[in-house]
Amino acid sequence: MPVNYTATPVCRSTTVRRHKGLHYKLTRLLASECWILNAFKCSVGLYARSKQGLMPVNQSSTGKGLLHKSDLQRRMIRTPKKIHLDSSVYKIPGWVYFITIVSNLKRPYFSEEKFNREIIDCLKEERRRVGCRIYAYCLMPEHLHLLCGPSDKEVSILDFVSQFKGKSTRIGWKYRVRGALWQRRSYDHILRTEENIRGVAEYIVNNPVRRGLVETSDQYPFSGFLDDFGVV
Repeated sequence: MPVNYTATPVCRSTTVRRHKGLHYKLTRLLASECWILNAFKCSVGLYARSKQGLMPVNQSSTGKGLLHKSDLQRRMIRTPKKIHLDSSVYKIPGWVYFITIVSNLKRPYFSEEKFNREIIDCLKEERRRVGCRIYAYCLMPEHLHLLCGPSDKEVSILDFVSQFKGKSTRIGWKYRVRGALWQRRSYDHILRTEENIRGVAEYIVNNPVRRGLVETSDQYPFSGFLDDFGVV
């Protein structure tokens, strides 16, 4: 029996629509790849956006000379500022540092008395083990204030804080804290004079009073003074 090889007719409009759809998808794909490449060039500071498109950072919007400072501020991606000073600054005996450590996502983890007691015991144990002086401290529901300084051993305050955060985080896991207990960053301020030290110490222990948790600082069980100011 002879076989019929007659091809099935294809509508011309259908073929055109298929070609247009394929062209549209390819155009979108190439556009997305170009956008990713351009974003990378801007992020590493090689190019900056202008009315004429991407241009090297050593050219102005007119193609001549350097980019103006205002152009760079508008167009270039900003990098985060350095959080801490040089590490050697944090191990000078006699210097005092006001440090604030914030809980992860600012969650009020420190609202249970037993948990708070263990955190403070961990702080005191690290103080004895490392040899760091803690003049004042205050554990609030979502952060910890410390007024501290290195001992004569030139112990780094940054190392002390890092080790305390690691050990206290393991304590938090026993109290159903998932993941990190603290934020990776901490905030610090260097004090120089004894007047500032005493004033900041009083400010720290009175933090619960300002928050309305207690009427006087003596009523708050998770703050206090550990080392004498006379040794500064």
